[in-house]
Amino acid sequence: MGAGPQRGRVGDRDPGRPAQAAPRPRSGGELGRADGGGDADRDRPPGHPPRLAPGSPRPPARARRGGPRPPPPARARGGACGGAGGRGAPAPPCRLLGGHRARRRGNGSRAGGPARARPGQRRRLRRLPSVLRGGDRARDGRLRGTRGRGHHPRGRAGPGAAAGDPRDGGRRGGARGAGLAELSVTGPQVQSVSRRRFLAAAAAPLLVPRARPGAAGPDRRVVVVGAGLAGLSAAYLLGERGYEVTLVEARDRPGGRIWTWREPFKDGQWLEAGAPSSDDGSKRLLKWCQAFGLELEAAPRTSAPSEVLLHLKGETFPARELILRNPYGLPLDLAKVPPHTLLARYLAPVAAKLPDRRAWTRPEWASYDGKSLATLLREVGAPSAARALLAQAAEGGSLASTSALWAIRGAARPRLAGVTKSLTVKGGMDRLPQAFAARIKGRILQDTALVAVRVRGERVTAFVESKGRAAPLEARHLVLTAPFGALQDVEFDPGLPAGKTRAIQELPYAQVSHVYVQTRSRFYERRGLQSLLWTDTPIGRVLVATPPDSPSGRGLLQVSLQGEAATEVDGMVEEKRIPYLLALLELVLQGARENAETVRFHSWSLDPWAKGAWCRYSPGQVAALHPLIAPPVGPLHFGGEHTSTVEAGLEAALESGERVVAEVAGA
Repeated sequence: MGAGPQRGRVGDRDPGRPAQAAPRPRSGGELGRADGGGDADRDRPPGHPPRLAPGSPRPPARARRGGPRPPPPARARGGACGGAGGRGAPAPPCRLLGGHRARRRGNGSRAGGPARARPGQRRRLRRLPSVLRGGDRARDGRLRGTRGRGHHPRGRAGPGAAAGDPRDGGRRGGARGAGLAELSVTGPQVQSVSRRRFLAAAAAPLLVPRARPGAAGPDRRVVVVGAGLAGLSAAYLLGERGYEVTLVEARDRPGGRIWTWREPFKDGQWLEAGAPSSDDGSKRLLKWCQAFGLELEAAPRTSAPSEVLLHLKGETFPARELILRNPYGLPLDLAKVPPHTLLARYLAPVAAKLPDRRAWTRPEWASYDGKSLATLLREVGAPSAARALLAQAAEGGSLASTSALWAIRGAARPRLAGVTKSLTVKGGMDRLPQAFAARIKGRILQDTALVAVRVRGERVTAFVESKGRAAPLEARHLVLTAPFGALQDVEFDPGLPAGKTRAIQELPYAQVSHVYVQTRSRFYERRGLQSLLWTDTPIGRVLVATPPDSPSGRGLLQVSLQGEAATEVDGMVEEKRIPYLLALLELVLQGARENAETVRFHSWSLDPWAKGAWCRYSPGQVAALHPLIAPPVGPLHFGGEHTSTVEAGLEAALESGERVVAEVAGA
């Protein structure tokens, strides 16, 4: 006992004395005193008694602990309290934030205060660095706490938790334990989580997957983040290869940006809020639908000139009358072309030069990346009137903010992929992700968000949060298929390479907002609207979304706003947004406001798990960002439609799923 350090218990300290007060400076004579203090006492934590000299008598317990203990405060009703011996005494901040060990490791905590948060960091991640600096001793519930004679572990939080004290993390002071407890506190409405409750949650089957019989151990564990088609296909293929897979999805459904809305519309009608269709050039999607027994049918939305209605310069008329009305004063050869096909006409000569689907990334095409789509249209001879009409054709952005090379690639895909028609899954596109989810040999965690990633050598730990509870998922590989916009809020330790970080922060996504209107009758058919209403107003395009086999007399319309128009509507207060959009719709389609029965709004840019509808490139970004997106970083692998070079849309997501599986298998 003599030479060994004596560690006081948290609940036995004098609560009137500051928990992290700096030790009193000593003179040179004090360093050699007979009480056994010596040089080692300079490093003892504040509030701890000095070491005893060998053979010296031990003082009474109360004398060692600073005198009589004051009476404990009354236990708060419904709140957690300390264990025996320290009941009711608040835990010192040094214990809640990792104690002197956390201060020596430099986790950014101040004496008596919380860890410093970087500007712009989310509230629930404010103490995340203490989670990431935990160590191997903290793994599997072994927290970094003080140990010694008289130490009794305590798993309950102090009385500060009952009062909503954000510093609560339990009485036992490990930096890892405190951080994990604090990670679970997302707001004042969520109860503080003690160490014992957290370890129970971490061991729950919903958060920590069990090893399946026949699994090959930790080297076969894979965590996949994102349950879009990329994550679902990757998880399915990995499970078939014998990997122990955990699929993490922040939403309460699989599918990602495939989203079929079946509520709150009446008469059993439904519509596609996400990807509405694919095409016969998507060979992987056709293969999976056939494997799952899903029937495909022709997409109901067509763009034949006989079915397109135009609203230009305040007039509404069929597209076949454009050459007669010609409100923009276009040359006669251009007045014959409907506006929604005019962009393809200008891009076709350049896109025809692409020999294959990988050619757009080669150096000889880099000159097109350096210019905008507006500049390219001027170079190919598009008059100013045509460019004004084409302002609505730059999907998800503007002509000036779209890379010309990216537009050329999109124009060349139908020819290179052999696309002849659009297809959709009969009964709703969401049947495909549901079929994947039902067949995955692994665990799917829905309503579970990724908040942090820690890499140590060839091991990776994904810190996830679900309904106020947090837990680590350890694996050999982590597959990230979520959009880069959703990864911007995830903490990585160590940080990702500069190039990958730049790609995550700068890759733009299409700005798209949708308004869905169920009408009492199909009045729009009497106005001549069969499939598409193309306008030069902020409302953009109006699509008929009524299911083709619906026996109801009600109708469904989808209003698609893109680019700056979508951004403007996203910034409105919710009470004014719907009336404003219905007023715009009434201007281009009379009778819409009086026939509107159910109206819903969704913005992919405001969706925290997407932050955009699909990826796109601004001028110069293909060369600067595209090579940085797909390559893995150690045990981290990146998938999703934004990582594909060859494909686009849903087919790109499926292609990336196959690629990350090959990376994991070859690691």
